Amino acid sequence: MAGPGGAPAEAGSIDAPSPGDLRLDALARLDEGKSLEPVFEDLGIYGWTDLPGTLGEAEDIRKLYPLAEMLTGGAVREDAVKAKFSPSKNDQFEFVHFALHGIVLPDIPEISAMVVTSESGSAEDGYLTSREIEELSVKAETVVLSACETGLGIYYGGEGVAGLAQAFILAGAKGVSVTLWQVSDESTREFMSGVYALTRQGMSFSAASSSMKRRFVNSSRWSEPFFWAPFIFTGISD
Repeated sequence: MAGPGGAPAEAGSIDAPSPGDLRLDALARLDEGKSLEPVFEDLGIYGWTDLPGTLGEAEDIRKLYPLAEMLTGGAVREDAVKAKFSPSKNDQFEFVHFALHGIVLPDIPEISAMVVTSESGSAEDGYLTSREIEELSVKAETVVLSACETGLGIYYGGEGVAGLAQAFILAGAKGVSVTLWQVSDESTREFMSGVYALTRQGMSFSAASSSMKRRFVNSSRWSEPFFWAPFIFTGISD
């Protein structure tokens, strides 16, 4: 799924709420089903823009898996994602690939979220939180959390995307592939396309990811660790 999102605009306020007040407000809103947008605005996280490389990344994967369902742009609505992975369906997946923005907040892990589309008048706010993900049924061999702007995630305290990975494991995924820092849009597309090409040859995702890392290390263009080291796999590996 390739959805909207973007880098947060820089913002600040001399009247910004204290961290404790923000946490209390965030958890209250989460419990009451209210929009989390005001919380993220207080944190200076807003102003999402489309990701230029994710559509190409999704199309590359679709060519390798032509029967795969692909949602892009405005179709990646929060209600659509929740309906797709409703516990009542209990569907099984080999891969579930998300190429969109993520927010990771170690101080308020319950509202770490993936940024999806919200519609005017909808009860959904466009932030699929860790708590909401845990309530879904994502029974997949591998869930892939790919690019956010040039990588996936807004990172605080060096925590990476562990919160989102854990949420998908609790939702039923056997393994989750994440990135630990922002990486090149172009190299991410090439890395992911190469990984899926290898899975078509029978490799597990984790083995294919390791193989692509070695390929990058030995390349003239992507040999720097910046390009290949952030991709990690957690969970059960063949």
